[in-house]
Amino acid sequence: MSTKQLPAFKDKAFLINHARSIMNFYHPRCIDYDLGGFFHHFRDDGSIYDSSTRHLVSSTRFIFNYSMAFIHFKNEKYIELIRHGIRFLRKDRKSTRLNSSHLVISYAVFCLKKK
Repeated sequence: MSTKQLPAFKDKAFLINHARSIMNFYHPRCIDYDLGGFFHHFRDDGSIYDSSTRHLVSSTRFIFNYSMAFIHFKNEKYIELIRHGIRFLRKDRKSTRLNSSHLVISYAVFCLKKK
């Protein structure tokens, strides 16, 4: 009987590489320049199967992911995408009064101020 080796989630190099692979999958295909924010619904091959539905949790997740990616990978292009996501929440979602989005927006603004 063979044992499957689990991912090394406590290893920093593994986590950085895992985060990089996630960003490589979503960036830049997740960016919705027409409606704002980010696309949320992807097939395994990266194609988008629903281009209009948005969810608060997914919207804030993209902002968080781009914020963390900027911190770790120093890609200056990510700064504008953090702003892009925040603009969508503030303008189109009108959800900045909700605690969950406020927390992510506050963290993303903190990342922008650190720059």
